[in-house]
Amino acid sequence: MRRQRVLLTLAAIIIGVIVLQEPASADCEGPTLDYETGEFAPGETIEVTGQWFGNNCYDTGPPPDGEGFLGLPIEGIDIVVVQGTNEWTVATGDADADYAFAVRVMLPPDLGSGEATVTARYAADWGPWIATTEPLIITDDPPLVEELEVATFAPAVPATLPVPEPADDDTGRATWIALAMVVAAAAIGGLLVLSRR
Repeated sequence: MRRQRVLLTLAAIIIGVIVLQEPASADCEGPTLDYETGEFAPGETIEVTGQWFGNNCYDTGPPPDGEGFLGLPIEGIDIVVVQGTNEWTVATGDADADYAFAVRVMLPPDLGSGEATVTARYAADWGPWIATTEPLIITDDPPLVEELEVATFAPAVPATLPVPEPADDDTGRATWIALAMVVAAAAIGGLLVLSRR
């Protein structure tokens, strides 16, 4: 009788552990924006970089042909400097095949002294993003230029879109569940044989 209880307990533990395991999957990164911070005069230039600017997320399976794990790189990105209720588009362009971009932008000559931030926006309803909570500090120095020049950026060379390592799917989990069922059935069969003796 004691042997039967031990076998039943072991079978229940094996089934419980395997059934409760969650299948692994990769996470898609959300778009991020980064830029130099510190004190700047109106009209100075700073570098702005973006990463993970894709239009989709294939974190549980392979992407369709011609797309990477974040879909297609986003096009029509606007880099915008914001100060209070005022906004200036300082650059526009497209992410490259690595879902990234880098561009030097001119800070608007019309900026007043005080804080300003940089955001990235595009047509999809996913934005804007601010990469850091630390704002730019605009000095009260006279502007270095009279007119704002809007920069443009685009992929240098189209490349193959990155495809992630395949995420674990339910196939492996189903195999383990089937194995657990076989072990449980063998344990129960063994118990039946022992109980008849």
